[in-house]
Amino acid sequence: MNRTVAVIIGVASIVATLGAGYWWGAQKALLTTTTSNSVNVKAERKILFYRNPMGLPDTSPVPKKAPDGMAYVPVYADDDEVGIAGKPRSKILYYRNPMGLPDTSSIPKKDQMGMDYVPVYEGEEPTTGAPLIKISVDKVQKLGVRTEAAAVRELTRTVRAVGMVQANERSLYTVAPRFEGWIQKL
Repeated sequence: MNRTVAVIIGVASIVATLGAGYWWGAQKALLTTTTSNSVNVKAERKILFYRNPMGLPDTSPVPKKAPDGMAYVPVYADDDEVGIAGKPRSKILYYRNPMGLPDTSSIPKKDQMGMDYVPVYEGEEPTTGAPLIKISVDKVQKLGVRTEAAAVRELTRTVRAVGMVQANERSLYTVAPRFEGWIQKL
């Protein structure tokens, strides 16, 4: 009887050990597969920057959260090669300074602050006399922009605003004389 109980306990412990080893190996294989897949995905898609999830023109070079708690959305390099409408962009004509300076380059480079020059594609180049800023029609609708022909007229709306009166700090002086006395005029 004692020997039978010992054999049953031994067989049960061997089965339990094999089951635990199988489970551990399956978990490790799953973790390795997931890690290698995510490394492949990261290697395939390079993140350029992160943009505001609400479509505001706010970007960040590192992941962060908006004031309302939403995480910024990554913008990938392959997304940049395809236009917003889903069609591939045309040929790159030149690269322009990201700060709007009139400096251009035929090759990609960085400016003095380390920012990458922005590519200008065929059909997107600014023409003389035309505005430099273009906003898509769907963004104009989302923003609720209304346009009207320019006209000279009198403004009749009263504007009430809070203000603060302060001394002009550029015209203030601190004088430290080396003798006792008063300064009556500067």
